[in-house]
Amino acid sequence: MPTRPGHPADQADAATLMSALSTVHDLAAATGRLPHLTSWLAQPSGPSPDEQFSLGLGFLLDGIARCLAGTENPARSAHS
Repeated sequence: MPTRPGHPADQADAATLMSALSTVHDLAAATGRLPHLTSWLAQPSGPSPDEQFSLGLGFLLDGIARCLAGTENPARSAHS
């Protein structure tokens, strides 16, 4: 779902997500067994929506290209 800057629903979704991440961070930090996860949860980062779209589209197109080339067809493999 595209974000709409300043839209109340998007702000509520972001607040809910951050609350959930905070809870998971606290659980991970309490054990001390997951330092990398704890560190990332303290300041989560990742690709922008445009980067996520491009990455997903690339995966989709690569899969279609493999199927068309005949190198990988999950449907055909499952029935062999």
